[in-house]
Amino acid sequence: MVRSGLALTLALCVGWAAAHVARAETVRLKNGNIITGDVLAEKAEWVVLDLGYTVLQVPREQVAAVVEEAAAAPAAVEPAAEGTLYRQARLKPRTVKELVADFGEGLVKVRTPQGVGSGFFINDQGHVITNAHVIQGETQITVNMFVKRGETFTIRQVKDVQIVAVNPVVDLALLITEAGCPDSDRDGIPNDADDDNDNDGVPNAKDAFPLEREETADVDGDRIGDSLDADIDADGKADDLNRNGVPDNEETDWDADGVPNAHAIPWDAFPRDPKEWRDTDGDGIGDNADPDDDGDGYTDEQEKAAGTDPLDPLSFPAR
Repeated sequence: MVRSGLALTLALCVGWAAAHVARAETVRLKNGNIITGDVLAEKAEWVVLDLGYTVLQVPREQVAAVVEEAAAAPAAVEPAAEGTLYRQARLKPRTVKELVADFGEGLVKVRTPQGVGSGFFINDQGHVITNAHVIQGETQITVNMFVKRGETFTIRQVKDVQIVAVNPVVDLALLITEAGCPDSDRDGIPNDADDDNDNDGVPNAKDAFPLEREETADVDGDRIGDSLDADIDADGKADDLNRNGVPDNEETDWDADGVPNAHAIPWDAFPRDPKEWRDTDGDGIGDNADPDDDGDGYTDEQEKAAGTDPLDPLSFPAR
């Protein structure tokens, strides 16, 4: 094992990126002072701000104005230079659902014989950041990865994880997984070498959601995929793509196939396609067109003939 101060550098870089995620707002007080932070709520009696290390309630009668700073346009993520461990970008605030969709597969659970901790991938080569106290002095480390399959996540366990660097001062550690980069679409090609990580037919470089099979485009950049976005061009007017005279945001079933867009579970995996609504194995091919709905290697016809369930990957014909 090689231990160094590398984690300190990573801590500074990660801290810089985190500091640029939120958009600050300025509260101008009547006495001339200003307070900058994230406004959590504006009520009749109070203005509530998140200052990072504490939450502050400012009496409304002391507030002259609340000025929202213009949000900087999110910068594109530039490819990491050769020899570096991570990439960085300036991100705009997002909902938890959006963050899970984009970054859920980047999170991991780190296990040792003495306890459990969390961590996250920082690149495509399998490097993971976790807390130093989780792995300090440990020699048996396991990482549980969360691989997205359709609308759910499955667990993939990686053993024999090695410690690259530890910095107890900032309580950070750098790990490397023997298995290397995950293979999101399970096509045998790891993500760092796969041009289409979600196997939806759209290359990663052109895919607004490279890990989401049901979404490929985001014309207005609002992090809502065009398949589910009721205002694709962000002009403030609801779209009517099916041209039935009813705005899309007032419809629960855009393609009139009897399966709701997203108002019930399970929802329509193909809300604009009246011929498809389910994608059991999450391969981007609707069940009606997919010869192997559950992705177990046996066609639906073979499973029906054998009396097994074509929608259950654990039910298949005996060899």
